[in-house]
Parts: sequence; structure tokens; C-alpha cells
Amino acid sequence: MAGLDALKSVLPRLAQMKVNTAIGLICCGTALWFLVRHPERRALVRFFVAVVLAIGTLTIVEYLSGHDFGIDQLLFTDPAGVAGTLSPGRMAPTTAINFLLTGLALLLLDLPGRGNVPALLATIAGFVGIQTFLGYVFGGKSQFAFERYTQMPVHAAVAFVALAAGILFARPDRGMMAVISASGGAGRIARNLLPAAFLLPLLLGILASAGFRAGYLDIASAWALFVGVSMTLFAVLIWLNARSVMAFDRKRRQLIETVPAMIWERRYDQNGELARSYVSPYVRTLLGYTEEEWLSSGDFWQRTVDTKDLGVLSERLRDVVTSSTSMLCRMTSKDGTQLWTEVSTSGFGGSDGDRSGTRTVMVDATASINATIRREVDDKIFNEFSTLNNEMATMQRTLVQQQVELRAMNEEKNHFIGMAAHDLRNPLSSILMFSEVLLRQGTGGDAKQIRMIEQIKSVSQKMTEIVNDFLDVSKIESGELSLNLDDVDLNVLVAEVLELQRPAAARKETRLEFTPEPERLDVRADSGKIEQVVTNLITNAVKFSPHGSTIRVRIVRRDGMAILSVTDEGPGIAADEIPRLFRPFQRGSAVVTGQEQSVGLGLVICKKIVEGHGGRIWIESEMGNGATFYVELPLGASSVSASVTASTALAAEPSAPISRQSDG
Repeated sequence: MAGLDALKSVLPRLAQMKVNTAIGLICCGTALWFLVRHPERRALVRFFVAVVLAIGTLTIVEYLSGHDFGIDQLLFTDPAGVAGTLSPGRMAPTTAINFLLTGLALLLLDLPGRGNVPALLATIAGFVGIQTFLGYVFGGKSQFAFERYTQMPVHAAVAFVALAAGILFARPDRGMMAVISASGGAGRIARNLLPAAFLLPLLLGILASAGFRAGYLDIASAWALFVGVSMTLFAVLIWLNARSVMAFDRKRRQLIETVPAMIWERRYDQNGELARSYVSPYVRTLLGYTEEEWLSSGDFWQRTVDTKDLGVLSERLRDVVTSSTSMLCRMTSKDGTQLWTEVSTSGFGGSDGDRSGTRTVMVDATASINATIRREVDDKIFNEFSTLNNEMATMQRTLVQQQVELRAMNEEKNHFIGMAAHDLRNPLSSILMFSEVLLRQGTGGDAKQIRMIEQIKSVSQKMTEIVNDFLDVSKIESGELSLNLDDVDLNVLVAEVLELQRPAAARKETRLEFTPEPERLDVRADSGKIEQVVTNLITNAVKFSPHGSTIRVRIVRRDGMAILSVTDEGPGIAADEIPRLFRPFQRGSAVVTGQEQSVGLGLVICKKIVEGHGGRIWIESEMGNGATFYVELPLGASSVSASVTASTALAAEPSAPISRQSDG
């Protein structure tokens, strides 16, 4: 159209592109652009397609009838004798046919119910373009018999190939293109092999043709070379792609087998019925059946579903062809255990966009809904469970809000306990101090008054201990209790505590035996807090030890840790009571052997302090055989090597909200 020879023909001796050909290609390209970028502008698309169809149709009629409608040189004149041209300005018959094919493909592209027709038309047009291009590449006179009239120019052939590809990829999720664009193994193989299918024969053909023209090969040898190398290369490509798909399937299966859910796949057979295909090994964990048992018959799964849910689930599985489905249903495992499962089913597609099978995922939901079901569910709620699913989301939001409110109330409670304990400790300290002063000064020898003052002192001491426990708990829960860490000799600290507790043990004729670690044993600790822990454990042992018994205290070094054990000969602790002892205000069923009292906070405080040091505390006991309390603490720098210190530093991080400060 611009009158430039370079645009008309690639080489002077080759066929030239006609004006109507250029107009038709521009109209096709514009219509395709609108279909991709602005599909709502159907009127413009129809206009450009109409121009293309008109040009192609009139040109074919001209060839068939021998009549000249004057469209060939309507805009520009073309001199006679142009290479590859019978009638001046008239496009090749193959060009006109291609315009009809591409125009119809563009017109039908988005119309419903057309299936693969647009893609088929575009493929035929692309084939004509490729054949024409190959004729130029290999020096053929003409690829089609009627090209003796006028030949399609090489750049028009390339344009038709590009146009056909554009039409095919304009809707990659439909028809035959769904295979190429699929995300699975089929799409991967198609995308890997298609470039080779086009490029390898072309390159091999060029090489064989060049060898024949240069005289290195005769025609038979050239064909043998072309066929043999093509077979070898395609065999290698197929093997490589098969290996890739096999690796992909292996990874997919490995992923499926590691998912904590049962995955069950069924595929449609030749009769359109869903046939059992695959079930993941998790079926053994979830329901107790083997894969062979689950796949033994098509309706085996129905035996595991509760009769109240079987009808609804069967109906939803039938509807999965058009939509995905998800529901909660009751199932029974092989050993008779009742469980709740969340069943989600969706279809996976075939190459034509239809569903080729269904994939069902079953997840054990028993733990998440049992609490609600045990309190509220009855036969009516079972039948209306879809409504309960919607209510669960609201309940979740309410629980989060209540959790926030409870946290705020707990902080207010800790604040109140702290204030009350502070207010009580001052008058109690005064009472204790005055009672000690009165005892030192004497009361004129009145024994009754002395006993009363001693009782006042004893009660005030116990009340002070209780108030201090409340303060410690309040500080721990609010994160205000800090630890001043330093290297402390655990042997010396425990020995000092034992000396302070011997008078109380002697009143019950209880012996305290101490077996220290033979060598100095430093732990990284707050000496005051660890002394509080040891004191609590020994006083507890004295409380529950019978008269005349022995309490054994031992310290050992093991794996970079110091372990303190306190063993008594008391009544022991029931196994189900041990976890409860580390909760606030909880006491076991064992009865003290003296007049001792407790509010149930000592072990709670001990646990928080020990965990704040990066250690742990636990109990071993059997009813009737006493109890042993263990405390494990990380060693200090002077008691371990540099490597052990580095490995235990991480283990020493506090698990309770306690701040730690290091001295030195």
C-alpha cells in the first residue's frame, strides 16, 4: 500500500503481496486485537470480519467465474508481468481461501455451542500458510495445483501462520487449546513437544536439502537422513518428557501421601460412570482400611458413612460434575470408632474442558467440633447441620472477643491481688514485729499470755507467707518478676536451706539426708528464687512425711544440667493428680501429718521460677511409696565447657513471662 518494493516482495523474483491481501491482513489483525483486548466491542469485530470475508469471497468468485469485478486494482494499479501473478493486482486463490477461513474463525470464536470449529478453521489456514512457506524454503514451484494462477507471497504465508496462532491462543482455555494450556502433565508434554514438532523437521529438511543440492547426498540418502534423525530426536524428546511426567507424578504422589488427609480420586469410564481409581495411604490412619479394601468395589465408601448423612452426601457427589461441594458428615472407621470428617469434592478437567473425574478430600474434623456436639447436638441439629456451619463462624468471633475480655479481667484481678497483698503485708509485718518484741521482753511470767503471743506470731508468719505467695503469683502473671542471674553453688545453697529446715523436721522426728555432688556445682540462677524453690519442696516433704521417716535430698550432674531430687516416704500422689498440682489453688488428696496449712500456690510459683531459669520441674510417685520431686537447672559457666555452654544457652531461655538480668 505504501508503494515500497520491500513491503511487496521479500526478494525481487518472488511473488508480491497485493493491496487487497494487505488490507485483509490488517483487518484480521485488528479484529483479533479487539477480541483479545476489548471483547465487548463485537460490532467493530463484525465490521472488520465482514471486510475480510467480502475480499476473500469476491476473489474466489472471480477465479471461478472468470469475471473481473474491478476489486483487484480498485485502490492501486499493478503492472502486468509481475512475478507469480496471472491477473494484475489479484491475490492468490490460497490467500482468498485463507481469508475465508480466518474470517469465519474470528466470527465464530466467542459464539456459544461452536466447540472446536474456530480452532479447526484457524488450523487449516495455518497449515496452508506453512505449506506455502515450506515451498519457498525448499524451492518448490507451487504447493497447490491452482497456484499456477497466482502464488501466495512468502511474507503473506508467514502472516497467516502468525494470525492462525493468534486465533488459537486468543482463547487458550477452550477446545483443543485447553490441552496445551493445561496445568497438568498433558499440558506440559504438549508445550514441550510442539516447538520441536515444528522446528526440528524444518531444520532437518533444510540440512538434508542443502546436502542434496551440494551433491553430498542423493535423494534417497537425504530422505533417509531426514527420517532417521527425526525418529531419533523425537524418540529422545518423548523419553525426556515421559521422564519429566514420571518425576512430576512421583512428586505429586509423595506430596499427597504426606498430606494429613485422605485423598480419593475417581475417573469416568467409557460408559460415563465414575470408577474407583486411587486412594491415598492416609485411609489407613483415618478409617483403618487398606487401599485395596477401599477400592474393592464402587460403593465401598457408602459403608463408612452414617445413614443420616449418606443421602445428602450422595446427592452432592452427583452434582460435583457442575460444581464443587463441601460438607461435614459422620463416618465409622473399621474398628467402629465414630468420627466427623469434612468432605470436599471437586471435579478435575479433561482436554476438552469437561470433567474427567472427581477428587475427594476427607479431613478428620472430630476434635474441632466434638466439644460443641457433646453439649448441643441432637437428631434435629444433625439434620440441619448446614445451619450450624454458618453459626460456627459467629461463635468463633464471639470466643475471640471473650478471650480479649477475659484477658483484661485477669489483668484487673492480678492488679487487685497485688494491691491487696501489699496492703495486708504492712500490718502483718507490724503484728509479727510487735509479737517478737513482746516475746523478747517477757510478760511477767504469765505462761498463758506467752502462748497467746506465740500463736499471734505463728499465725502472722503463716499469713505473711500466704501474702508473699499471692504477690509472687501476681508478679509472675503480670511479667513483673525478674531474675538476677549469677553463678551459684547449688551444693552450698541446698545445704543452707536444709540447716534452716532441720528444726521443723526435728519436731516430727524426721531425718534430712543430703547427698551433694562430689565436685562444686555452679548453676546460672537467682539464688533467692532457687532458695525459695528448694525451701518449698523440703517443707512440702516434711508436711506429708510420717513421724520418724527420712527425707532424702540429692544433687547430681547429668548432660550439662544439675538435677536436684527431694524424696519423701509419705503416702504418695495419684497419677491423675500430678498435673493438677502445678495449677493455682490445687491440692492433692494426700493429708498432711502435722498441723501444716497450704493455699496451693507453692508448686505453681516453683514451676514458673524453674522454667524462668530454663529448667524444668516434675514429679514421680506411686501411691503408698512416697514421692520424688525433681528440679533440673542449666549449669553455670564455671561448671561446663565452652561447647556445652553454647549448646545449653538456647535451652535456658525462659518459658514464663519472667525478665532476666545477669550480674557480672
